[in-house]
Amino acid sequence: MDTADVGRTMKRRIAVIVAAVILPLTAVVALVYNGGGSSSSPRKLPVALGTSADTAEGRGAGVAPSMALAPYGFIVYKAGPNLPTLDGTAKAYRLPHRTATDSEITAWGSLFDVKGPVQHETGHSWIAEGDRRVDVSNYGVLSISFSDGAAKSVSSGVGYACPSDQKCEPPPTTVTTRPAGFPSEAEARATALALLAKLGVDTNAGTVRIDDFGSGWNVNLDPTVDGLKIQSLASSVTVGPKGVMFANVQLFDAKDADAYPLLGTAKAIDNLNHGIGLGFG
Repeated sequence: MDTADVGRTMKRRIAVIVAAVILPLTAVVALVYNGGGSSSSPRKLPVALGTSADTAEGRGAGVAPSMALAPYGFIVYKAGPNLPTLDGTAKAYRLPHRTATDSEITAWGSLFDVKGPVQHETGHSWIAEGDRRVDVSNYGVLSISFSDGAAKSVSSGVGYACPSDQKCEPPPTTVTTRPAGFPSEAEARATALALLAKLGVDTNAGTVRIDDFGSGWNVNLDPTVDGLKIQSLASSVTVGPKGVMFANVQLFDAKDADAYPLLGTAKAIDNLNHGIGLGFG
């Protein structure tokens, strides 16, 4: 390969690795776990950048910023077509912490037909009756979980052996047989949403997803705050032939907090091209 060929090859490589960065941030929402309080200026968001240089210990030890923050090789980031500017400000929300009372826990237990004394450990309470149990976690948002104690997961399959010098037809596959009284998808959805509403979840502010678990329907509700989906605070209820089998419910009340200035798309891309940005890892 002569010098001209090498030059053309390098140009092609550079052209291939020129990246159009599409920032998946049509809106920015920060959920901050905070007990309250106010100030005249926005608080610092509790966000870790994921490198030892960004911690107090790292700075004190003179640790250099991670090389993962710099562009790789000859990559040049450019804005793609119709990329939003993402300037202005974005609102953050505060999720006030609270502890569930014994009367609340008892009432929640009755919704799952679980009765008994409320028991406590640090940050955790529960009611148990036989194998049925309701747990309440008081860390961050209130989290309620339920298990009927009777559900079992069963997996089966068909195996066969075939000599290497022969062609064998595989045996027919097995089809999952529904247990008696298995609810329809619509019935499971109605049961799950009714339960979530009784527990205090706003079932009108969210997106419902339903998965077939074989032994039951798993109904998920991804909540929204100001119309934006917050998937990390999803609630789910699994409904089978005998009713609710499992549940994992998040109770929270998002409060408006501070508004924060946005860097903007153009500046963010410029920072990436100068080695300032989020790394991988």
